[in-house]
Amino acid sequence: MARPLVSVIVPLFNKEKYILSTIKSVVSQDYDNLELILIDDGSTDNSFEIAKRMLGLNEGRFKRMVLLSRENWGMTKTKNQGISLAYGVYVAFLDADDLWLHSKVSKQVDFLENNPEIQLVLCNHVMLYSRKSKSKCVSFDSINGKVKNWLMLTGYGGLLESTGMVRKFVLDEIGIFNPNLEMWAALDLAFSKSINNRIGCVSEYLCGYRVLPGGWHNNKQDLVASFSYLASNLPIYTPYVDELRVNLETYLRLWKVRNEKSLVALRPFIVWLGKHPVWVIKFLVLTLARVYSAQISALGNRRIINNLYDLELQ
Repeated sequence: MARPLVSVIVPLFNKEKYILSTIKSVVSQDYDNLELILIDDGSTDNSFEIAKRMLGLNEGRFKRMVLLSRENWGMTKTKNQGISLAYGVYVAFLDADDLWLHSKVSKQVDFLENNPEIQLVLCNHVMLYSRKSKSKCVSFDSINGKVKNWLMLTGYGGLLESTGMVRKFVLDEIGIFNPNLEMWAALDLAFSKSINNRIGCVSEYLCGYRVLPGGWHNNKQDLVASFSYLASNLPIYTPYVDELRVNLETYLRLWKVRNEKSLVALRPFIVWLGKHPVWVIKFLVLTLARVYSAQISALGNRRIINNLYDLELQ
């Protein structure tokens, strides 16, 4: 019996250095029934040409393939367009610089098939840096707690964009990603499912998430704008808004201290600490625990880390 069709949605913007490895990681999946939807969001480099050339060599690999290139709409609207084009029973997202190990799709399909009450499934992931020695391993053993930490900026993101797989009917019923939450659109979906116990996780490291200095997730302006919309328009987050506002400001002030490395930047942070000592200290403790836990996990998962870095060399 044929296995369910999985739609893989890859939004692409200026990733000419990485898109080849990303596509190879999809082509090499041990799951056959795939469709690929790749949308170039107005790239100004050779990303789309590289993707087209690679996919032309692997055209028979997919049950259906959609390749589009157009002007820039932004990541969230691009994902929403991909959803509107998807025919799959399940939808998986993959950022154009991230990587999947070969069994990622099959293991998440098995999980959803065996757990019909679950609507969204994530997986553990490895954070990939330019230096392999800096890699971190992020696990989701306590999924609801991890999603809440993701919301509160004290935990690593669930990265639905590359680790997640969702039942297509969920996207059809609840609607597409909120375009007003450019930075938190995926979190919004994951959080809504976690509070209803509709989210699960394959507790294996199946995805590599690339951390780049100028990456989309480092966009502080979009982060602040997304928070402002979330705080003002989405009642589901009301119980968390006050602490989250402090956490966001703490995060931004720490980022400034780290980048400027000066007493001028440090003094405002100390003043801020004096105003909100409990929440700021809590934020610092949880953030440090997050980092050390991921670093320790990396020590025990060197083989998986090596496998992900090796995908770039194939």
